Parts: sequence; C-alpha cells; structure tokens
Amino acid sequence: MDTFAIGTGTLEKKPLPKEEKRAQLYYRAGDYPTPLKALLFGVQQLIVCSSGLLVTPYILSTIACAGTATATIRVKLIATTLVVSGIATLLQNVLGVRLALLQGPSFAYFAPIYAFEQLPEFKCNATPTDDVPEEDYLIRLRLLQGGLIGSSIIQTLIGLTGLIGLLTRFIGPLTIAPLMLLLSLSNMKMCMEYSEKHWVSLM
Repeated sequence: MDTFAIGTGTLEKKPLPKEEKRAQLYYRAGDYPTPLKALLFGVQQLIVCSSGLLVTPYILSTIACAGTATATIRVKLIATTLVVSGIATLLQNVLGVRLALLQGPSFAYFAPIYAFEQLPEFKCNATPTDDVPEEDYLIRLRLLQGGLIGSSIIQTLIGLTGLIGLLTRFIGPLTIAPLMLLLSLSNMKMCMEYSEKHWVSLM
C-alpha cells in the first residue's frame, strides 16, 4: 500500500516501510507434532508441573504432625497425588474438554486447610524427632480429608446446577484476586523454609 506526500505543490509517491517479518509458527491450530516430539513435550510439561503436584503433600504431611512418621506420610501422599492426578488427567483428555492439561491438586483448598490448622485441637506440640502415635496423626488426616471432600461436593453441585453463572455476577476478579494473593502470602513461610534447604533449585 502506498501513500502520497504533498510537497511543493506536487504529489510524491512515498512507499510505507515494510512490516517486520513475524516469527514463524512451528505448529498451527490444526497441526499435529510427531509422536516423538509429542512425547518429549509431554515429559517437559510433566517436569514443569511436578513442583505444583508436590506442594500439597508437603503441606499436608507437615500439618499432620506425625513426628518421625512425617516422611512415611509424605511418601504416601505424594504417591496418591501422582496416581489420582494421572487418572484425572486421562479422564479430562479423553472424556472431558480434551485440552492438553495436567490435572492436579487445587491451591484453593489451602484456605480450609489453614483454618483447620488454627483450631486448638489441631495444635501440634510434637517435633520431627518425636514418636507420635499413629492414631493421633491419622485423625488429623481424616478430618482434613472429610472437610475437603465436603467442600468438593459443594463445588460440584454448584457447577451441575448452573449456580456458578449467577455467582459470577457478584464474584468477580476484584474478589478472587485478593483471596489468591492472601493464599500465596500465607505459603511464603513454608516456601522459604524448604528453599533454604535446597536453594540450588531456585537458580
């Protein structure tokens, strides 16, 4: 496309500068990567998301106040998280919206977890070197599990009944953003504690 610049009474044809060459897309919406590349991309995505899958088991195992059994509880929770996340991911990719997403624990449930932790009966007086009876920390985990299952059922009912469409009229980004900010700030202490032990992972 050309423009005409008016000079001294004459029209001069002045070409527009050429647009910068855009970055070439490797894959468009309808393209498929080769099976080998798809496998490598999947492994890359798993490595990136693995840290998010491990946060919840670490927090739950700490709140459980299991003493010397903390490592055992943590291993079981990590194994359970990986298996359930894998099943949920397969169901979502095959039967759900079929997006290439990795399903994992939701950070939205940290709020009720921290609320449980502040209760007087949930106060942890044991250190990591103390022997805690199995009944004590299993009761904590069962209470947390029951509360999270109950809140999950409520979320499911809200989605199935279509009530979420009505709630979004009153609950917008200005309501959700401060909540997510508070949840992130509440995790800072624990993140710094684990980062101090393995600071190389932050590089």
